[in-house]
Amino acid sequence: MVVPGPIGLFRREALLRVQAENEQLQGSETLDVRGPFSPLTFAEDFHLSLSMLALGYRGEYEPHAIAYTKAPSTLAGLA
Repeated sequence: MVVPGPIGLFRREALLRVQAENEQLQGSETLDVRGPFSPLTFAEDFHLSLSMLALGYRGEYEPHAIAYTKAPSTLAGLA
């Protein structure tokens, strides 16, 4: 199960473990981006979800969750 980026809620401990795994695999001195997101992918939510599953965490679905997000109103603003 992939947790969509705008509506995900994660335990801090889990994010820190994913960050440690990323730094161990790529070497912390070569990472341009710090944190649990891998700089080697453009689908961060997918990569983070799979990393957490690989570390033994699980995802839960909350059917009543609501997320308010903002998006650019023009194509130029998106680019």
